[in-house]
Amino acid sequence: MKRLSIVALLVGGAVLVLAMAGCSGTSLTHDEQVQVLMAKDRRLQDDLYAAQQKIAALTASGAQPHAAAAPEDPFRAAAVRIHRLSGVVDENRPPADQRLRVILEPLDATGDVVKRAGSLELEAFERAPPPSPGPGASAAPGAAAAAGERLYHRWTFSADELAQTWLSGLGTYAYVIRLPWPDARPPAGEAVHVKARFKTLAGRTLEAEADILLPAPATAKKAQPSAK
Repeated sequence: MKRLSIVALLVGGAVLVLAMAGCSGTSLTHDEQVQVLMAKDRRLQDDLYAAQQKIAALTASGAQPHAAAAPEDPFRAAAVRIHRLSGVVDENRPPADQRLRVILEPLDATGDVVKRAGSLELEAFERAPPPSPGPGASAAPGAAAAAGERLYHRWTFSADELAQTWLSGLGTYAYVIRLPWPDARPPAGEAVHVKARFKTLAGRTLEAEADILLPAPATAKKAQPSAK
């Protein structure tokens, strides 16, 4: 019944169009035109039936239609870099009030900075001092390297939290993260080793690491006015 309704609708529409056009320019009679439209309808119905049968066969075999693969974004983040201007800020303050500034740049495949969202994990390591030699003993060569590093602190940022640190303008296009020293205790040594793990929204993890120099302990004292 549904098919007959469709046929009737097509035939009725065709008859209306032909009537409005005055049937000019055609040598077919009214009945012949109806027969042509019905033949076209049968072909369309046969094509639809064949497509439905093919879909049913694919579904029964467990196959899924394959969507066309989306083109790869040429500006997606392919790497991250800790900028060389990362360092300690507020050096005129006491060491406990200073902050670590990490400038993180997402880069595309050509090395250009791109603004891309993601979450971030930062780890700072301070180098443990080598063990003190006993009386009369001298430190073994390479002892400082053997001492290794120890984790100073770990910070994590969600994509929303990290987005608030993005800075655009004045020649800077990067995440600029300012971190106070935990418990107001600056790390020991002359530098901290910073490791960054940037996780894109697509789930890819990009890593970078760098040594960031710490100000000399006397820096803050020199900035303070001397007592009279």
